[in-house]
Amino acid sequence: SEAVGVEYYLIVRDASNWSKCSKITGLRPTKTGGLYYGDRKNGNRKTLILVRFISNGLQVTEFPFGEYPHKYIQKIA
Repeated sequence: SEAVGVEYYLIVRDASNWSKCSKITGLRPTKTGGLYYGDRKNGNRKTLILVRFISNGLQVTEFPFGEYPHKYIQKIA
């Protein structure tokens, strides 16, 4: 199923065709321009992924599984 309310997807290039690659998470915009967030799920646990578009690419920060900072999301979303 496709995520709702996302502008981009974080995708792993694990197939020869982009349309068949694994989608890790949809990226939702935040109040801060160029900063997006998403969830990476593993069973019933999830981790927060922050993606910032910078001039020469992407800056990706992944929080450890089980340490999902809900208060942080409330501040930026």
